[in-house]
Amino acid sequence: MAAPNIVSIATLVGVTTFTTLANTNATSVVSNASASGASYKITSLIVSNTSNTDVNYCHVSLNDMAAGAGSNRYIQKNVGIDTGTSLVVLDRASAVYVTENQSLVVQAPGRASVLDVTASYESIED
Repeated sequence: MAAPNIVSIATLVGVTTFTTLANTNATSVVSNASASGASYKITSLIVSNTSNTDVNYCHVSLNDMAAGAGSNRYIQKNVGIDTGTSLVVLDRASAVYVTENQSLVVQAPGRASVLDVTASYESIED
C-alpha cells in the first residue's frame, strides 16, 4: 500500500518513544514497516547528552528501509552536544515524514550510553 492520503485519514495517534544509545552503532528510533499503511510525521526529535564530563557527537539520518537498513540520508552529521545539554534536531517547523519501509536512525559514533533520544510523532493511517 502507498502512503495514506493525509487529507482523509481514519486514524491519527500521537506517540512518544525514547531510548539511550547503548552502543556506538546506528540505532533505529522510529521504524515504519513495509506495507504498514501508515506514515509517521516526526514532530520532535531531541538528543540529550547525559555525560558529566565530555562533549558527545551524534548523527541523525533518514534511512530508505525499515529497521535502520538500506541507505541513509543525513539530517545532521557529527554535531557536538555539550555536557548536560540537549539538541532539538527536529520540531514541528522542520518535521519529516517516515513513510512505509523507512526509518529514522540516530548514532553516537564516539561513546556508548551517554546520549538519550526522545522522538514524538503522529501515526497517520487511512
